[in-house]
Amino acid sequence: MKNALDTIGAFLGETARPIGFLATAWAGAIATIIVATKLTGDAASAAIFIGAVNAGTAALYTAKAWENSQSGKHTATVEVAKAASTTETK
Repeated sequence: MKNALDTIGAFLGETARPIGFLATAWAGAIATIIVATKLTGDAASAAIFIGAVNAGTAALYTAKAWENSQSGKHTATVEVAKAASTTETK
């Protein structure tokens, strides 16, 4: 019985985060569409509102990707320096 519970617990632990991300993304998308149609009343203004929301999200993701690339460059530079220092000491 304990083994089955451990298996179920591991499965739930591995799937909870992706399911949470997906649920949040879908809820945000649906809420954005509902808010856009309630606030504006016409499809053209709603489309502009949704485009502005998506542009903001894209800017955040772009900034995070740039940050990750810079972090990767720094890590690579550190590893190169470490490798150079170990070859010089031998």
